[in-house]
Amino acid sequence: MLGKPNVGKSSLMNSLLGEERAIVTEIAGTTRDLLEEGLVVHGLPVRLIDSAGIRETTDPVEVAGVLRARDRVESADLVLLLFDGSRPFSAEDLLALEHGEKARSLVVVTKSDLPSQCMLPAAIGEDVLHVSVKSGQGLDQLRESIYQTLITSDLQQDNSVLLTSRRHWSAASSAIDSLERFLEALSRGLSLEFLATDLREALHALGDITGETTTDDVLDSIFSRFCIGK
Repeated sequence: MLGKPNVGKSSLMNSLLGEERAIVTEIAGTTRDLLEEGLVVHGLPVRLIDSAGIRETTDPVEVAGVLRARDRVESADLVLLLFDGSRPFSAEDLLALEHGEKARSLVVVTKSDLPSQCMLPAAIGEDVLHVSVKSGQGLDQLRESIYQTLITSDLQQDNSVLLTSRRHWSAASSAIDSLERFLEALSRGLSLEFLATDLREALHALGDITGETTTDDVLDSIFSRFCIGK
């Protein structure tokens, strides 16, 4: 999530998560670092990130937070670009807009329960979501937009997978390492015992993700298809 300080990023994150995860105060610049939490939207696991408010500042800690927010935008699959509907569009909003335009974005106007004061630039267009954390207005539409945007993005088209669990990420990494060792051993013509060890480790790691227990029958099925020449 990207926007100027006090635009409602932390409040929106708490509402989407259904818990008070991010600190919310009236003091601008409360969020200094990236705050990440896993969220499931219509069955799709996503990683939700609350970032420091985008603005010009001389506070070294806040500067570091703003830089991290800018860097994360470049690698994000989707950016929620937030504007405070109860305040006029400002130079800080423009700064956030310039950074948000570098990624796939959903424009979200917050605090829609209050009188509207924010006139967005015409270049943004009319595809804008209006939400209110206080009343709950627009939150369901926001979840639906997040889901639809992600499943129709290149991320889904190339069969990529999102892992939001640290344990699953570790298990997937272990499986990849084991498979790389398997391919290397196969290319060197090592015996089936070495190949089976690497495959067993990969299957065990994947089993940690799926909850399944691999057996020797799986390995027998795999090796029945091999024809290894001397």
